[in-house]
Amino acid sequence: SRVYQLEKATKKKAKSATGVLVQAGTLDCRIVGRSKSKIDVNEAHFLAVPTRILGNNIQIRKVIASGHACHSLALATGDAIYAWGRNEQQQLSTKLPDNVFEPTLLEDLPPGTVSDAAVGKSHTLLLIQGTVYAAGSNKVGQCGVSVEQVPNFRKATFPKDMESTVVQVRDNSFLFCPYVSLTKRIFRSLVEKTLALPYAAKASYTQP
Repeated sequence: SRVYQLEKATKKKAKSATGVLVQAGTLDCRIVGRSKSKIDVNEAHFLAVPTRILGNNIQIRKVIASGHACHSLALATGDAIYAWGRNEQQQLSTKLPDNVFEPTLLEDLPPGTVSDAAVGKSHTLLLIQGTVYAAGSNKVGQCGVSVEQVPNFRKATFPKDMESTVVQVRDNSFLFCPYVSLTKRIFRSLVEKTLALPYAAKASYTQP
């Protein structure tokens, strides 16, 4: 599947542009990424061409997707977040079914505006006012908390010598404000490539 954000014509800078949410391919997350499953091009969830999958009056400022994940997020204007895809590890919400076929508004999120987000195979990260919140599977510590399963978004923890304001989250790293602004160092995970493991990767820093 391919997810698109079609920008609305505007004279503002590109970073502030909004658009509508469009997707092509299948919305059936039960079969995506599973080799024994076959996609039926005639089934209701298959989109042969890019098709709008969210209401006309909802403007999207950022789409979050990944080759590692079978779920996606759409950050709308304001504080609204829409999610769809696989939810077998509650990486989206405990209030949603295991498979979410259409973009659905997430509820009971931590307060504040989500400035950035990232999705891994079975977990999700949200960046809210400099703090990272995680949900989903934490079997290898990818959520940065001390339990194996995180059914609701929970604050990720970092070693005291790394406590700082996070400015970005990506599919393999967190970027911290002092390191970005002063030394441009990036904290990376040694455990898996999807999302950083903040408490077990020790002092693994790289400097471009």
